[in-house]
Amino acid sequence: MTARIIDGRAVAQPFVDRATRTLREAGIAPDLSLIVVESGAPLLDTNFRLHARFLERVGFVVREHRLPETSSEEEVLALIERLNGDDSCDAILVLVPVPPHVRVNSLFAAIDPAKEIEGLHPDHAARMLPVGTQPVERPMMVPTALRAMLDHIGVDLERAVIVEVVDLDLMRHNTIANLVARYGVMQVWPVGAALTIVDWAHPRLAEFCAAADVIAVSVTEPGVIRGEWIKPGATVLDFNAIVVGSRPHPTDPTRSVPVLRGGVRADEAAAVAAWLCTVPGGFGPVMLAVLAANAADAAVARRSALVPVGGVR
Repeated sequence: MTARIIDGRAVAQPFVDRATRTLREAGIAPDLSLIVVESGAPLLDTNFRLHARFLERVGFVVREHRLPETSSEEEVLALIERLNGDDSCDAILVLVPVPPHVRVNSLFAAIDPAKEIEGLHPDHAARMLPVGTQPVERPMMVPTALRAMLDHIGVDLERAVIVEVVDLDLMRHNTIANLVARYGVMQVWPVGAALTIVDWAHPRLAEFCAAADVIAVSVTEPGVIRGEWIKPGATVLDFNAIVVGSRPHPTDPTRSVPVLRGGVRADEAAAVAAWLCTVPGGFGPVMLAVLAANAADAAVARRSALVPVGGVR
C-alpha cells in the first residue's frame, strides 16, 4: 500500500479565496498587527516571514511589533492594550512561542475579541460549548483546519478508533495546547468515534497506534511514530513542524533555511497508511489560510460596526 499524500495547499485554497473575496468586496486593506516576543525558538523568525508574506498577498497591511526576550508580561500586555485602543488596527496576532515568563493564555485573553483572529479568546472559545444560542464569531483555527482536511479526503469517522498523540509536558505548561487537544478537536470527532489521548512517551504508545483508524500527532520530538505501529489503511495526520537542522536557501546561498520534520516517520508511514498528512506541506498552509479567513471576517465586521448611521468610514 502507498499512502495518498494530503495536499495542504489544495485544502487551504477555498479559505484563501474566501479571504481575498471578502476583502475585495469590502474594498479594504486591513491593518494586522503581528506581535513577536523574542524567545530563541528556531522557527520564530521563519514563521514571522511566512505569516507576513502570506497575509500581505491576501490583502492585509502587516505591521510588525517586535519585543525583546527580556520584556515582561506587563510590557507585552501594555502593547496589546495600546493596539486594542488603536482605531487603525483591525486585527492582532501574537506569534508563539513566547518566553516562559510570559503566560500565553493571558495574552490571548487581553486581545479585544473583535481583533482576536485565532478563535482562542475566552469569548470565542466559550461559544464552542454546546450551550446558549450565540453563534461562534471566530472559529478556532486547529479544529477548522482539521475538519477541512477530513472533509477533503472524505474519511468516514463515525465509528472510528482515533488516537491523538500529544506532548504531555507541552500540555501541562500551555493551556492553549491543552484546550485545543482536549476540547477543540472534539468539535470535529463524531460522537460515535472512540478517542484516546496519549503522551508520545507512553510505554504502550505502539499498542494504541496499532489499533487506530486515525492517528493525529502533535508532538515536539521528530519521528516518534514508526510505520510498523500503524494499522494498514489508517489515516495519519502530522501537525507540528520540528526543526532538525538547516540547509542553504535555494535562491540565496548567504542565507539558511530550517529543515523541518514531523512527529511521524513519513517514509515508513507512507508504506502502510491510506492517507498521510506530512510535515511540511500539510497543516501549515491550511492553518495560515484559516487565519486569513478569520482575519478578513473580523476586519469587515469591525469596520462595519464603526460606520456611523448615514456616514462613510
